Amino acid sequence: MNETEHTVQTLLEIKRTAVQRAKDRVKVEKWNLNIAMFLFAVLTIIIILTVQRISTEIVASFAILALTIVWLAGWRRGRRLFQYFYVDELAKLNRELKEKDKDVLLEALLEDKIDKEVQSGQRGRHR
Repeated sequence: MNETEHTVQTLLEIKRTAVQRAKDRVKVEKWNLNIAMFLFAVLTIIIILTVQRISTEIVASFAILALTIVWLAGWRRGRRLFQYFYVDELAKLNRELKEKDKDVLLEALLEDKIDKEVQSGQRGRHR
């Protein structure tokens, strides 16, 4: 595998990881307190309408409309959050990759320096 293929594979893996992490974060953040309060208000209104003996068709229609609004709000919020989290995760993974590359480069330099010192030490003994 040449360097270009390795770089492409690494970038694809970073993108896949960023997408998965962003999706996981969106699942947690999608439903916030505002939506919970809205659902509580809808439940309260449904209870009041039922106690007032409003027809079932009207109460059901109201409930379906309210749940549709909640679903749409969650869906829109999820899309916005995904974009934000995806960019954030890509930045994190790129920083991690750069740190890893720095560590690998540092290890390679140290190994090279140690090899040179060992070789120069062996030359000094043979003289």
